[in-house]
Amino acid sequence: VYAKSRDNARTPMQWNGEKNAGFTDGTPWIAVNPNYVEINAAKEQKDPDSVYCFYRALTHLRKEHPVFVDGKFQLLLPEDEHIFAYTRTDDDSEMLVCANFTGEAAACPLDGKWKDAQMLLHNYKEELGEVLKPYEAAILIRRREL
Repeated sequence: VYAKSRDNARTPMQWNGEKNAGFTDGTPWIAVNPNYVEINAAKEQKDPDSVYCFYRALTHLRKEHPVFVDGKFQLLLPEDEHIFAYTRTDDDSEMLVCANFTGEAAACPLDGKWKDAQMLLHNYKEELGEVLKPYEAAILIRRREL
């Protein structure tokens, strides 16, 4: 039964730190994860450094900057096994996304034109350098020189 069921990999949604994680006033048929007091949607919404807030910021940026949707995509560093980097370019602006998807620091040499670019989103408080910290990601934007 467990091989054909998803129930062994699910728990009720953890909405808040209240009884049954705010999922139900009744008795849930699948046990609530005991970490619901620390990990729940209500806490994520209040924490400016949460994954929830990070994705809200991404959604806002996508709506605010057309280059996210309409920009021409160019993959950078295609052979790099640690860094995923690309640009999107439209008539007005150029956006750079660079991310280290590993648990180790990795070199990400940026073209000098990005030195004065505007940081739109960054998951570390420190400045972006030529070596990305583990799981570091950043989005920069600059006006195109015509």
